[in-house]
Amino acid sequence: MGYGVQIFGCLQEFREDPEAFFERLSNMGYRQIEPCVLFGDASVFPQRLADLVWKPQEVLGFQELMGRYGLVLRSCHVFSKDMLAAAEEMLALAQESSIDTYVVNCPAGIEKDYAAFAQDCRTLAGRLEEEGIALWLHNNAPEIAARVQLEAEEITVMEAILQEAGDKLGAQVDTGWVLYGGIDPAVFLKRLGGRLRSVHFKDMAQGCQSLSGLDRFAVLGSGVTDIPAVMAAIPQGVPVLVDQDATRGDFFVDLATSLRAMQAVRE
Repeated sequence: MGYGVQIFGCLQEFREDPEAFFERLSNMGYRQIEPCVLFGDASVFPQRLADLVWKPQEVLGFQELMGRYGLVLRSCHVFSKDMLAAAEEMLALAQESSIDTYVVNCPAGIEKDYAAFAQDCRTLAGRLEEEGIALWLHNNAPEIAARVQLEAEEITVMEAILQEAGDKLGAQVDTGWVLYGGIDPAVFLKRLGGRLRSVHFKDMAQGCQSLSGLDRFAVLGSGVTDIPAVMAAIPQGVPVLVDQDATRGDFFVDLATSLRAMQAVRE
């Protein structure tokens, strides 16, 4: 399938001209797009964010545009106030489109009480699996930095959620937030073993843990991530998507640079 892009960080560029956006990424050599789709009540999200993310009724049109340029739509991030309440809408969209996987983020403050969320993930994963749809868990930094004690072993909150939720829930690892959370991304990828389903490749700036805002991020290959080590830790067949949250210059230039950084290692 080749490399892909998670387009959360560059949604503004996407909205300015969706077809030109897809054409430029395809010409660079990307082959997959992972969007964020908002299900249910949009009023719980900031208006600017709600305006930028995809709506279910837009997905088929965007998928058609993507197809003109050889881009594939398989997974998408779920934005929803209540992911269980959104399950039927998610299934309906999957039946109409090429989506075969939904990705959920750990909610804010999850490191304080993860058990209920893990149970919700178990429930949702089971419902989606009935229709052949997968569910993955995506990490931010807090659930990596926070640790819990399970069976005499100290593990991250993300790992605890995966254990509690059962085997139906896969892991989509954001390497940048893993690093920001204090763990070597290559080590963490290997630790997850067969639970790993997808990788968001994000680089971070030198000293990122002491920085905030845009200063934390770096274009892939210009930060502190050991790209060869991370690439070596990703099994063949696991999709790799560049996930850059912000740019100081031109997103398209940054994405082209990121692709070259990955290709230099694996290809």
